[in-house]
Amino acid sequence: MIEAKAIDLLSRHNIVGFPGDLRVLARLCAFDVIPKPGAEGVSGGIVFITQPPVIFYREGAAGTGFINFTVGHELGHAYLPGHSEEIQAEGGVHQSPS
Repeated sequence: MIEAKAIDLLSRHNIVGFPGDLRVLARLCAFDVIPKPGAEGVSGGIVFITQPPVIFYREGAAGTGFINFTVGHELGHAYLPGHSEEIQAEGGVHQSPS
């Protein structure tokens, strides 16, 4: 299910090639994407209490691969059925431990 959603998002926004930059995809999907300083113990997260919603990754993260993984993981929280609603019901912020 999530693989099909990912393929759909990539093709809908004409993103081809690997590895690409998932920050671009997230921005095309109406998310702000920012590095977050001082996020020790957290690889990234998603915030639904702002408009637009924000995906963040740990500032100083080692390389594009880590950032892409983190942004892709957080996009999964946004697009898997029921995930974003559950996060919003629990305060609107989710952080993924590193």
